[in-house]
Amino acid sequence: MLTITDYVFSSQGYQRNLDMNLYDYTLLCHSEKIDLLYNHGVYVGKRKVNGKTVVLYQLEGFYVQIFYKVYRRYISNINFFTSTKRLQPYLDQIDVAELTSCVSRS
Repeated sequence: MLTITDYVFSSQGYQRNLDMNLYDYTLLCHSEKIDLLYNHGVYVGKRKVNGKTVVLYQLEGFYVQIFYKVYRRYISNINFFTSTKRLQPYLDQIDVAELTSCVSRS
């Protein structure tokens, strides 16, 4: 259960204290993990694996993959990792052609 010590005061009012590492994240209950991810995670990408939709988020210094059996309705699994090697399936989806054309025009 979250307590007031889990929040810090900022210019926007009270906000969740995100000074958290991967180990701290694993200690949260399922609903807290999802809430924190949806509210503070940075969307990286989405892909399909064995009929499931997998969405990748970056949170603090680690990554979280959400495996949806039914997209945005039923979560079948959550994976956490820090290695950038597991980002490759998402990086393959990024089309950098537009970016490289902008750089070459400069």
